[in-house]
Amino acid sequence: MKKIEKVKLIKLKVFGDTRGALISLEQYKDIPFGIKRVYYIFDTKRDTPRGFHAHKTLEQVLICVNGSCKIKVDDGKNVDIFDLCSQNVGLYIGTMVWREMFAFSQGCVLLVLASRYYDPKEYIKDYNEFLRSVSCTNRE
Repeated sequence: MKKIEKVKLIKLKVFGDTRGALISLEQYKDIPFGIKRVYYIFDTKRDTPRGFHAHKTLEQVLICVNGSCKIKVDDGKNVDIFDLCSQNVGLYIGTMVWREMFAFSQGCVLLVLASRYYDPKEYIKDYNEFLRSVSCTNRE
């Protein structure tokens, strides 16, 4: 399986002592882009996948801050699945990468950091349209 260039795991630095642990996230330092939006997904159902879209110009980092889930990523040629099960690992997903989130554990909370403000025109929600778009991009 070939690696998808626009997707990578990011190890987050944990600060802690006997009182507990803390992870600090700073744009352009721990996160490879300026953070414009933060949201989290919770109260999910194990057998109900989410996502099923790509973003034209938006980048994201996904961090499972509680529980676990799996993320399927697809660049139109290669597919990979990541198991997010640690609070100190984020998954960077670049532009024009299809994503699907599934296999949510009980109590899963998935934190998402985004490089852009919400814009519904930014989403590609049809997989065939996504494939056409990345096919055109690869020819340029």
